Amino acid sequence: MENLSFFDEKINWKYDKQHGMILTKDETELIAYLQSNTETDFIFLPDELEIIHPYAFYGNTKLEMIVIPLNVMNIGNYAFSGCTNLTNVYYLGTNKPEVAQNAFE
Repeated sequence: MENLSFFDEKINWKYDKQHGMILTKDETELIAYLQSNTETDFIFLPDELEIIHPYAFYGNTKLEMIVIPLNVMNIGNYAFSGCTNLTNVYYLGTNKPEVAQNAFE
């Protein structure tokens, strides 16, 4: 059960243990990246992702690098706030996403 994933139809989200993410069923919205997933200092997000919810990575001090896929069009409030070691953010898209003013505070 190391790579456990499950989906709850009533609330339309799934947990992917392998990647430590809570996503909507269609993987277009990242709800949270779990603090307990401290095995990696870099993250590649799913290509289908369009929205990074507020507080999704809040306080993750392990995170140093993230690659944001080209379909992301919205990054919520405090999404990366408190990620004190985050030094490299790569966005693969050409159109700048809507980024909350305090997303990286």
